[in-house]
Amino acid sequence: MIKLIIICLFVLIQIKCQDGDGMDEAKKLYQELHGEIELEENATEDNQEQEDKECEATKQDEQIYMAKQLSKVVLEEQIEKITKRLSDINVQIESLKYNMPTNEKSDECLEFKDCAACTKNAKCGWCSMEEKCVAGDNIAPFYTMCNFYNYLYCAGECARYVDCDSCVKDTACGWCEDQPHIIISCVQLDGDGIQCPQNYLIGDGAAKCPKRELIVLKTVNTKKRKETKAEEPNNKNSERGWEDNYVFVRQGRYKERMNALRENASPSGAAVGTNELDRLYDERATLEKKLNSYQKQYKKLVGEGGDEGQDENADE
Repeated sequence: MIKLIIICLFVLIQIKCQDGDGMDEAKKLYQELHGEIELEENATEDNQEQEDKECEATKQDEQIYMAKQLSKVVLEEQIEKITKRLSDINVQIESLKYNMPTNEKSDECLEFKDCAACTKNAKCGWCSMEEKCVAGDNIAPFYTMCNFYNYLYCAGECARYVDCDSCVKDTACGWCEDQPHIIISCVQLDGDGIQCPQNYLIGDGAAKCPKRELIVLKTVNTKKRKETKAEEPNNKNSERGWEDNYVFVRQGRYKERMNALRENASPSGAAVGTNELDRLYDERATLEKKLNSYQKQYKKLVGEGGDEGQDENADE
């Protein structure tokens, strides 16, 4: 009986000891599990931060991509629009050139943009006020209204003088005051001075501008010369002289041609046609510059997006 009791106590003590070890092991296991949970929570926070950064970077890439795509679309529309307009302009130019008289169909004169280049071509003349080169001869332009017409020379700075006194101070200039033919201007002595009748040209730096009474006297004398010419129409040795008479005839032809241009100026007339050609050439040059710029920008965008396209194809 005593032995049985001792055995039972021993068993109880073993059970107690075993329960204590189990408690320690359970506690240890809990701590390990709790630590792993904390590690997992920290890892989750780090992963979320990394994902946020990657998402933001992706978002920025998408915005850049969309901006490039939008720029490409806008450039494509502008390139298409300008290309179509240039095609229309070329058709209009060819149509105008075809419907113009033969002497005006050449592009030689219209393409010169300064007096020096224009007057080197015998088919052309320079209009100083309009600042354009037009088809013409030694008399006047063929089909275009023109002020201060220059042929085979440039008027230089003389045209800027508006009165006789300032004009004759420049030794290269002369003052032309031919009132009967309404020619009052400062002209170049070595060039357009020939357009002024000799008796009405004041220049060479030494001459003084006449008073108004002298101009009136010249006008009276001119009338007398006209009466004499009316009485002797075949007399070539007139008081004006051969050269002066040539200039007079030349001015008459110039005036006749200018009057004809004024009468014939209409939307379908050659004068308006030439002006329209000038406008179309200028517009074409401007559009070609824009088109060249847009095409360069477009090629740059396509080149930048080329690597992305290759990467996408490689992934596929």
